Amino acid sequence: MAGTKHHTLNCKGIRWQVLFSLLFAWLCHSVSGQIHYSIVEEMRKDSVIANIAKDLGLDIKQLSSRKLQMVSDISQKFFYLDLNNGNLYVKDRIDRETLCGALATCFLTFDVLAENPLNVFKVNVEIQDINDNSPVFFQDTINLQILESASVGAHFALKNAEDLDIGINSVQTYRLIDNQYFTLTEKVSSDGSKSPELILNKALDREIQNSHELILTALDGGHPGRTGTALITITIKDANDNYPIFRQEIYKVSIKENFPINSTVIIVEATDKDEGSNAQITYSFTKTSGNVHHTGVFSIHPINGYIEVTKLLDFELTKNYDLSIQAVDGGGLTAHTKVLIEVEDENDNAPDIFITSLSSPIAEDSASGTAIALVRVRDKDSGENGDVDCHILEPVPFQLVLLSDNYYRIITTSEMDREKVAFYNIAILASDKGSPSLSSQKKIRLEISDVNDNPPVFMKSNYVTYIPENNVPGVSIYSIQASDPDTGDNAKITYSILNTIKEDILLSSYLSINSETGVLYAQRSFDYEKQKELTIEVTAMDHGSPSLNTSTKLIIHIVDRNDNTPKILYPSPENAGSAVFEMVPFASVPGSLITKVVAVDADSGHNSWLSYHFIQVPEAAYFIIDEYTGEIRTSRFFQEKDILNHKIVAMVKDNGHPPLSATVTLSLAIADNVQQVVPKLSNQATEEDPQTSLQLYLIIALALISLLFIVTVIIVIISKFKESRSLQSFGPLGSTLYPQIEPRMLPQYTNGTLTLPYNFCVALESTEHDFTFIKPNENDINDNAPLFYRDGIIIAVLESTPPGSRFVLQNAEDPDIGINSVQSYKLSDNKHFTLSENLRTDGILYLELVKPLDRETESNHYLILTAIDGGNPVRSGTVLIRINVTDANDHFPVFSQEVYKITINENISIHSTIITVNATDKDEGLFSIHPTKGEIQLEKKLDYEDVKMYELSIQAKDGGDLTVHCKVLVDIIDENDNAPVISVTSLLLAVPEDSESGTVVALINVYDQDSGENGEVDCQIIEKVPFSLLLSSNNYYRLTTTARIDREHQTSYNITVIATDKGFPPLSSRRVITLEVSDVNDNAPMFMKSSYIAYVPENNLPGASIYSMQASDPDTGDNAKITYSIFGTNTDTSSYLSINRETGVIYAYKSFDYEKNNEFIVLVNAKDNGSPFLDCNATLIIRIVDQNDNTPKILYPSTENSGQPGFEMVPFSSEKGSLLTKVIAVDEDSGHNAWLSYYFVQSSEPSHFIINERTGEIRTEHVFQEKDILNYKIVVMVKDNGDPFLSATVTLSLVVADHFQQVIPKLINQLTDEDPQSDLQIYLVIALGLISLLFIVTVIIVIISKCKEAKALPAFDPIHSSLYSHVDPRILSQYSNGTLTLPYSYNVCVALDSSDGEFTYMAPNQNVPVDNLIEADDSGLGMDNLKVSSPNNNELVVSICKT
Repeated sequence: MAGTKHHTLNCKGIRWQVLFSLLFAWLCHSVSGQIHYSIVEEMRKDSVIANIAKDLGLDIKQLSSRKLQMVSDISQKFFYLDLNNGNLYVKDRIDRETLCGALATCFLTFDVLAENPLNVFKVNVEIQDINDNSPVFFQDTINLQILESASVGAHFALKNAEDLDIGINSVQTYRLIDNQYFTLTEKVSSDGSKSPELILNKALDREIQNSHELILTALDGGHPGRTGTALITITIKDANDNYPIFRQEIYKVSIKENFPINSTVIIVEATDKDEGSNAQITYSFTKTSGNVHHTGVFSIHPINGYIEVTKLLDFELTKNYDLSIQAVDGGGLTAHTKVLIEVEDENDNAPDIFITSLSSPIAEDSASGTAIALVRVRDKDSGENGDVDCHILEPVPFQLVLLSDNYYRIITTSEMDREKVAFYNIAILASDKGSPSLSSQKKIRLEISDVNDNPPVFMKSNYVTYIPENNVPGVSIYSIQASDPDTGDNAKITYSILNTIKEDILLSSYLSINSETGVLYAQRSFDYEKQKELTIEVTAMDHGSPSLNTSTKLIIHIVDRNDNTPKILYPSPENAGSAVFEMVPFASVPGSLITKVVAVDADSGHNSWLSYHFIQVPEAAYFIIDEYTGEIRTSRFFQEKDILNHKIVAMVKDNGHPPLSATVTLSLAIADNVQQVVPKLSNQATEEDPQTSLQLYLIIALALISLLFIVTVIIVIISKFKESRSLQSFGPLGSTLYPQIEPRMLPQYTNGTLTLPYNFCVALESTEHDFTFIKPNENDINDNAPLFYRDGIIIAVLESTPPGSRFVLQNAEDPDIGINSVQSYKLSDNKHFTLSENLRTDGILYLELVKPLDRETESNHYLILTAIDGGNPVRSGTVLIRINVTDANDHFPVFSQEVYKITINENISIHSTIITVNATDKDEGLFSIHPTKGEIQLEKKLDYEDVKMYELSIQAKDGGDLTVHCKVLVDIIDENDNAPVISVTSLLLAVPEDSESGTVVALINVYDQDSGENGEVDCQIIEKVPFSLLLSSNNYYRLTTTARIDREHQTSYNITVIATDKGFPPLSSRRVITLEVSDVNDNAPMFMKSSYIAYVPENNLPGASIYSMQASDPDTGDNAKITYSIFGTNTDTSSYLSINRETGVIYAYKSFDYEKNNEFIVLVNAKDNGSPFLDCNATLIIRIVDQNDNTPKILYPSTENSGQPGFEMVPFSSEKGSLLTKVIAVDEDSGHNAWLSYYFVQSSEPSHFIINERTGEIRTEHVFQEKDILNYKIVVMVKDNGDPFLSATVTLSLVVADHFQQVIPKLINQLTDEDPQSDLQIYLVIALGLISLLFIVTVIIVIISKCKEAKALPAFDPIHSSLYSHVDPRILSQYSNGTLTLPYSYNVCVALDSSDGEFTYMAPNQNVPVDNLIEADDSGLGMDNLKVSSPNNNELVVSICKT
C-alpha cells in the first residue's frame, strides 16, 4: 500500500449523520455518547468536517473551561478541534488505501473528553473511496514462453491487474490489441475477480516468427475511468522437430604417417534448424565391435567437430581408417557420417639388424674365409624405403657376403692374433634408399679364443735377493713372477724348483715355492755362520696342450744378524756363577794391571766388535777397565780406611742392533798375602750362594717358558698358512662348476618357450639360403553369427514427432566376409515403426515413424531388430530396441479450487505446512508451490502485532510454461509467542575483589515483543550469589554487589538472570552473565615450612642443583609471580651458593669440603611482583655430608725417609706378647669414615708377630729360638671404614738382637747386598708370570679355534661362496634329470708336504647312496650340510651330504 498513488479531490459536500444517546450516571457525574461522520478521502487540509460542539449539545463558550479535547493516537494525526467555534477540521491528507487497504469500510475513531462534569464521547469518521488510483499490473512486461508445438485453442493465464480502489472504482474489464495469433478472454472467479487469459487461434512456427508482442489494457469503472497497460512478450520456444544434417555423407582425407600429434586431420560439421539446446550438436565416434581404431589414435572435439591425431600413425600397422561419426542434438536426434582416412607411407623406420647365428669365440688360428656369423636385415617401410644396403664400417679382418635379399654372411679375411687383439667389435651399418636415408648400426663383439703359442717369460734371467738369518720358518722370502700373453689354461703358470743337492742337503729342505703364485717360502731358519749363499733354478710351465716352459736362476744371499752373544774366555764363567777372586797388592800404584777380561763373538762385521764396561762397581771407584782391550787397572792408591773387599761385574757388549752382552763377576781382595783372603772367601761361599742359585733357576725357567711360547706361535702360524693354501686350490672347482645361469628360469623351458609347435627349416649349407613361406587358406566359412555391439538400443522420441521421421540404428558386425557377412535386417511387427526400405550407400540403417505417438496412451515401445547373414546355414543376431516417448506440453494444469481460505495461529512453526494447493495436468509432472506436493510453507516468523492478514497469489506452471492462478487468504490469530529478551547494555570486564557492597557491575534491559499482559515481564536472579537486581525503570535493572568478594575463594561468577512474562502459558528466557573477579595483591607468598634442611654430600659437582625451594601465592598474574633471593648468615655464602630467581632452585658454585665447612644457614626470600609487593622468608640449613675422601695418615713410624723401612730392635729374650712398637695413624674424615683398623699385609711365615686391629700395637707371637730368622720386614696397612675404604701402608724392619752392635753388620748388608738381589728376583718372578700367562692364553685360543673348525666350515668359504655361484639351492630339486648322469662323490686331497706339489684326483664313486647327495629343502643349503673329516695328516676329505 505504500506505493499507492494518492490524488487530492475537492469535497463538494459533507454528508454526516449524528447518532446521539445520553446515559446519565449521577454517581460518576459523566455523560457518554457516540457520533458518526462520513467524509471522502483526499479532502483538502483545514476542510471543515462538522461542528462537533453543536452535535454534542455543548455550549461553545464553555468549551475552553471544560477543557474539551480529542483523545486518540491515530486520529489526532488527521483531525483537530477548534475550541473557539467547536468545528472539527482536516489536519492532514487522508488516504483510505493507506489506512484500510482493501477493506470494504474504513473508520477513524477517537474520544472527545469534556471535564466539569466529566463526559466522554466516541466519534466515528467513515472514509469513503474515490477513484484516485489507476489499475496497475504487477509487472510492466509480461513474459510468456510458448512451445511452438502448442495446439490451437490452448489457453494461457495472465496475471491480473491490481487497483487499490474498491467497488466500481476497481478493475472491471481487459482489452487486447488486435493480432492474428491470439485473442483474449476473461475468467471470473467465485469471489467475483476477473483474470485475463490468452487463447491461441493459429499454429505457431518458431522458424518463421520466434516472438510476438501484445498490449494488454485493464479498465476500471470509476468516473472518470482510469486504465493501466502491460506489454505481453511471447517467446516461441523451440520444439526439437529438425534433425542434424552433415554437409557430406562421406569424408575422405589422406595424411602422412608422420602427421603431428594433436593436429587437426579434418573438420566434420552438421547443422540443425532448431535453436538452443535442440541445436547444440555433440560429435562423437560411433563404437562398434570391429571398428575401434579411433579410441586410441583419433579424437573428436564434441563441440567443434575437429578430428585430431592423438597417437603417432604407423603405415606399417594400419594403412587406412574408417571412422563412424555421430552428431546428436540437444533433443536426442542424431545424424551419421563416415570419415575415410588413408595413411601415406614415410621413411620413418630405420633398418633392423638381427644376428641369427654367431660363432664366438673363434680360434686365433682360424683359416681365412671361415664363416663366423649370419646377419639378417629388415626394413618395415615399403618400396624404396624398404630397400637396404649393408656393409662393415671399421677396417677389420672380416667382410660381409650377400646370401639373399635380406641375409649376409660374415667371414674372416686374414689370420688373427689374440695376443694383439683379444676381441673385435664389428660395426655393421645398414642404410635404406629412402629420402632422407635412414640407417642403423649393430655391433658384434667377437671374442678370439686362445691357442697356446707363447711360453711363460720371466722378466730377468737371474734374480738376486737378500735374506737375514734366523728367519721364521714358513714365511715367504721372495716372489718370482713369470708372464704368459696367452689366456685361460694356456696362461695359467705352475712354478717349481729344480730339486738339486748342495753339500749333501736337498734344496727342498731349505725352500719351497707356491706352484700358483711363485712365492718362495723358507722351510727352516738360515744360519749365516753355516750357509752364506744359495743358488736355485725356478721353472715356470703353462697348462697348455702341449705345455711350454722356461727357467731362471735365483741367488739368495744370507745376511748376518747379531744372534750370538759375546763369549767370555777369561775369567772362565764355568765355575757355577761364583765370582772369580783376584788378589790386589795393597801397595799397587795407580794404573797397575790387575787382570784382563778376554772375550770373542761368533758374528761377523760390526756385530762382532766388542767393548768392555763396568756395570757394578763400588761408589768410590778404585778400578778402571779399558773399553777396547778389557784390561782392569787400579785408579788410585789404597788407604787403610778403604774397603779392602770389592765385587766388580764386568760386561762385554757387541756392536749389533740390538746389542748383545755377557757379564762376569770379579771379586777383588786387597791384601798382601793369601792368609788375609781366606776368611772372606768362606763368608762369600756361605752368604752369596743361595741368592745366586735362586736367580739362576728363575732365569732358566723364564727362558724355557719363552722358548715354548715362541715355538707354539710359529707352529700355529705355519698351520694356518698351510690351511689357507690348501683351500685356495679349490678355486677353479668352485668358480667353473656351474656357470652364472639364473636357475629360476630353467623350469620354465620344460616344454619350450613357444606356446605352439613350429617347424623350422634351416639351411646349413651356404648354398641353401632360401626360405619357403606358406600362404594362409583364404576360404571363409560361416562360423560367426552377426553381433550387435550393444545388448539394447534406447531411443528417445518426442510424442509430437511427425510421421516420416527417421532414427539411425547401429549396424550389426559379422567377422565373416562375403556372402557370410550381414545381408539383411528384420523388425518385429508393430503399428508405429518400420525399417527404411533401402540402405544408404554408407550402410547406415534407419527406423522410420509411420504413425503419430501419444505418451499419455503408451509411453514405451519395445521392438526386436534381427540381423541375418547369407551363409549356409543361416546365422542371425538380435538386439532389443526400447523407444521412450518423451512428453510434449499439450495440456494446461488445473487447480482444484479457484480460491483457498485458511486460518492459522501466529505462533505456527517456521517451515510448517499451512495448506496444500493442488493443480493437475494431463501432461507429466505435478506443479505446485512445493516442488513435489504443492504445499505452502511458512518461510519466516509471523507476528500478529505487525500483520494480521495475508493475501497470497498462487501460480501453477507446468513444464511447458502453461500457467494458472488462484488466491490464498490467511488470517493471523494473536498468541503469546514471544519470550522476553534479556540484553546486557553495560558490563564491567572484571570486578576488583576489594569492591564495596552496592557497586554497580552491569545494566540489564528486558523487553517482550508481545503486548498487554503478554508483554509484562518480571526479572530475578536464580543462584545464591553476592549480587542483586534493582529495578531502575520499566525495562531496566541494575546488577549490584551485596557483599565483599574474594577472588582467591572464587575467581568468577556465572549469574543466571531469568525473565518471565505474564502471558498464558507464561514464557521465560535466561541469560547467563559471566563476571570475572580481578585480582588485588592481598596475599603474600608463603613457604610450606618456616625452615628446611638439605643434606649435600661433599665433593659435589660444581654448578649442579642441590635443593629446590618453592613458595606459593594464591594471587594471580604479576601478583603471583614470585622472585627468589638468598641471604647467608656466613659472609662467604654467596661464593658457595646461588638461586634461580624464577624457579627457586639452589645451585652450588663450588664443591663443599666437610673438613672446612660442615654446615650453611641460608635465608631464602620469596617476593611477589605486586604493587606494593609482599614477601616472606624461610630458613634453609645445608648440612654437608662427609665422604671418605681422605686416606689415613701414618704419624709413626714416619714415612718421610724416602720409602726406607723403619728399623726396630727386638730383644732376643722377649717373651710372648711383649710390646715391640706401635703404629700411630689419624684420618681427617669423621664418623665411621675415620674408624681405623690395622693389618699385616706382608709378614714372615710362620708369623712371629701380631698386630692389634684397633690400637696398632705390634707384639711378639712366641719366644724366639736360635733357628729362627732374626731379620724381618713387615708391611702394616692402616685402613679406614669408608665405602670404598682408603688405606696407607708402612714398612717396618725388625731385627732380633740383644745389643746394638749386632745390628750394624745387618744394616750394612741390607743396604749393599740385599736390595739389588731382591729387586732382580722380583723382576724375574713378574716376567716369568707374564710369559706363562701369555703362553696359556695362546694355547687356549688355539684349542678353541681348532674346535670351531672341526664343527663348522668357515675355512671353506671360498668353496662355499663360489661352488654354486648365483644358484638358489631351493631350485636344485627341480633338475629332475640332473647335470651329472650318475651320483658322484669326490675326495679332494691336499698335499701338505712341499715335495708333493700336485693334487691326486680320485676316480668317481658311482655307488654312493642317493640319500648322501645334495638335496634342497625349504631351509636352503646352509653350513650345516657340509661335513669335513681328516683321516690322516696328508689328506683332507670334503663331503657334501644331507643332514
